[in-house]
Amino acid sequence: MGNLLHFYDSYCRQTKPECLEHFYCHYKPQVFEDGLSCVGLGIHLSDELARMFPDASPFLVSCEEMVQDVDSYCRADPPDNSSIKEHVLVGLSVFVNDGSRKGIIVLDPGYHIALPVIVMEDGQPPHTGRFVQSNTAKSVKEYCYTTIPQTSGRYMCWNVTETRAGSVKTWDNILYVGSNFLSALSYSEMRNLVYDFKTLVARDRKGPVAGVYCKLTEVNRNPVFTLFYGEQGKRRELKVPFCIFSSNFLAPMPDTNLEVAVEECAAQVGMTVEEMVAILSGMAELYDNADFVNELLDLNHRVDPSDT
Repeated sequence: MGNLLHFYDSYCRQTKPECLEHFYCHYKPQVFEDGLSCVGLGIHLSDELARMFPDASPFLVSCEEMVQDVDSYCRADPPDNSSIKEHVLVGLSVFVNDGSRKGIIVLDPGYHIALPVIVMEDGQPPHTGRFVQSNTAKSVKEYCYTTIPQTSGRYMCWNVTETRAGSVKTWDNILYVGSNFLSALSYSEMRNLVYDFKTLVARDRKGPVAGVYCKLTEVNRNPVFTLFYGEQGKRRELKVPFCIFSSNFLAPMPDTNLEVAVEECAAQVGMTVEEMVAILSGMAELYDNADFVNELLDLNHRVDPSDT
């Protein structure tokens, strides 16, 4: 959410107002500490690894999510201009048995995967293989990373299997590990700016533990924040309309449930209540600008027509 709020603030402070599309095309994205996406987290982790282990040579990895035709996607090297590359990870090349076996260690701070995933080209130990990423009352999610054959080790498949309410879904995300992804900010961060689903989340090794998320495309222009946090080992959740945090909204009666949710959510994501309220209020004010939101959603659809 933070990176979108910085983008919106820059848009509103234009000395010569221009349409959002033109502003977006010329915007120079940055890494903001209060709005770290997978890009910012990946850059931070890569820099820290390089500082701590000068010979490690970490590199950024681009990722295309939910690829329908894997064979077709992998024919280009690197991926062609039609790719979205909406996610960024960190990679480390490893060599086993005096260099006769090659692999990649994948680190994913954006999805907060708790373990370094070892992906050997031959699929043999110390290859990580399939593992359970999250196991909650709502769903079980499993990940499996493998090198894609006939790509000279330059492409990797990240298979996701999700079991929810007895139904099983599976899809493939494709990683390009053939070179350092130098366009993470100008490409992936720019794509994520206009994405209609926004989150602020703290996770542990089992998955999300606290945070807030919202979707800007709710029907009837009535979006809600979903605040969630842990309490005595259970997940608590509260849905709150955006308008509660808007300056155009008349002061409501005190709501103990809301106060508790904001306080607990803020504490568990490492923020003050004031910082949390500032983000929620900022998102509500942004949403009150209907022209901006409509143009933003139009850009999102044009960047990725499959995102509905």
